[in-house]
Amino acid sequence: MRGTSTAFFMLALSVLDPLVLLTKNLVYFSTFAAAHAAS
Repeated sequence: MRGTSTAFFMLALSVLDPLVLLTKNLVYFSTFAAAHAAS
C-alpha cells in the first residue's frame, strides 16, 4: 500500500507540476501586461 501511494503521489506530482508552472506564467504575464498597459 505504501509503495502504491508513493507511486500515485509521484504521478500526481508529474501531472500537476506543468499545470502549476503554466498558471504561474499566466499570472505573471497578465500582471506584466496590465502594468505595461497602465503606464
